[in-house]
Amino acid sequence: MTVYVNHIGFTPPAAKLALLGGGQETDFTICQQPGGQVVFRGRFRRAASDFGLYSLGDFSELQQPGEYIVRTARESSAPFSIGPQVYDSTLDLIAGYFRLQRCGDSQTGWNGPCHLDDGLRGDSRQQHTVTGGWHDANDLRKWVGATIFGMLGLVRQPALTPAIEEELRWGNRYFLAMQEPAGYLMNYVGGDYFVHGDNNRWTDNIADGQDDRLIEVSPCEPLAQWVFVLAESVVSARLADRDPTYAEICRSAATRCAAWLLQEQRTQTAGELGAAISALLELHRAAPNEAWLAALLQFSERLLALQVTRAVDSHSPVWGFFWQQPDPHGPSSYEPYRDIWRGCWPLIGLCDLLEAYPEHERAPAWGDAIGLFCQPYLQALAARNAFGIVPYGLYRSDPGGARALGRFWFRYFYEENPKWYVGSNSLLASSGVGLVKAARLLGRPDLLALAQRQLDWILGCNPFNASLVMGAGYNNPQHMFGAEYDPATPFLPGAVLNGITGDAHDRPQLRPGSYQECEYWTPMVCYTMWLLAELGSA
Repeated sequence: MTVYVNHIGFTPPAAKLALLGGGQETDFTICQQPGGQVVFRGRFRRAASDFGLYSLGDFSELQQPGEYIVRTARESSAPFSIGPQVYDSTLDLIAGYFRLQRCGDSQTGWNGPCHLDDGLRGDSRQQHTVTGGWHDANDLRKWVGATIFGMLGLVRQPALTPAIEEELRWGNRYFLAMQEPAGYLMNYVGGDYFVHGDNNRWTDNIADGQDDRLIEVSPCEPLAQWVFVLAESVVSARLADRDPTYAEICRSAATRCAAWLLQEQRTQTAGELGAAISALLELHRAAPNEAWLAALLQFSERLLALQVTRAVDSHSPVWGFFWQQPDPHGPSSYEPYRDIWRGCWPLIGLCDLLEAYPEHERAPAWGDAIGLFCQPYLQALAARNAFGIVPYGLYRSDPGGARALGRFWFRYFYEENPKWYVGSNSLLASSGVGLVKAARLLGRPDLLALAQRQLDWILGCNPFNASLVMGAGYNNPQHMFGAEYDPATPFLPGAVLNGITGDAHDRPQLRPGSYQECEYWTPMVCYTMWLLAELGSA
């Protein structure tokens, strides 16, 4: 048996849960550290069993700041804290990770300065300076579609501290350089241009065309473009008084990118629609324009049209989810929306919209959609496992795991493509962000408690008793140690791992050194730090 709890801890008003492996019902105490004084008594009670036998103990009533452990007659948990600033040090650690991953003429990057010769345009082989930014993961690639989430994680911190502002400007050097005159962002530099790993390497730092890395000049995916619009808009608004020249550069970049996206009609999926709503809201704040407002309201209607607002049939006990996008063959061919790493944007976008326009005539419909997605979908499926994590998504046929739901099946973990799959930290953390927003808008403390459980999993309350934020908590797994270049990426404090995956039967797995679970990746960093900020101020 093991006692599982969030290794970092909880704010005083947060829901506070611990699990006991084995499923037995027994008493527990919360004891101060050091000293061992008992400050709370409770009982572990048997919980839902999708991942095996566990019992659940609730000590939410304990709000006194301090250092504690959970203790049974035979077992003790890892130490944890309760306090109003309990997540501050972890947030600082994660924010510092970006400094270590800097690319370009940096003195803080773990092997910098580096890649001063980035890069050569793939279409013309002409030099195009795209230095700066961050390495994306346990590699040297700079995928725009993934590293742009670093900007999102930083701008969603409650305070634009000098350190956060400096990091935003560092990252933005790269993203602004990757923007084409037409308005869109190019795809990447350092990525897999001809074959896997061909540009994932160190260079001689001399821009002479000899070993300069190639830029893929085609547009990156629409959702990443919308995240760029959002980030640039927020930076513009926050720096409007302090640095109006730079604010205008960011505002112009966001405007040109949004205009291109709208002209090209690149926004189709439920995730893209949600991200577009949030981005256009921020752009409308930074650069008021009725065209932005009209577009986001149109997108909201398209998103609502994708939601299943009642049971699909009498044999379907689940609804409230979104279809991925309309299918020309009709609703019988629609696929449920699933995304393991880009974020829970249908929920986040609708929450942002309702928060911005609570008196709008369509506000009741937005609130209903948020409630449906949270309760008969996320909350209902999370209740099936003792850890309370939300599912990856629904399927029309069994993807492995035999988790049947009427005419649908579901998985907690992604493994659609056995050749490439990653853990669930981005999904859990971004869903947690949406749940915090929904709790605030709908007055639903139960949704706030569910958001807390997504963070608890990442910070150690999982079947492996492992914190998935490097340098925070206990039992950090061995990170992926790549062999494509030398020196390889070292241990970087503040990195967030991809997270726990599921095997073919949807059972949790955490394999030290694997890229699927134990590689650093920017989207996971982004959403974890965003959720920490949201719960820290909830």
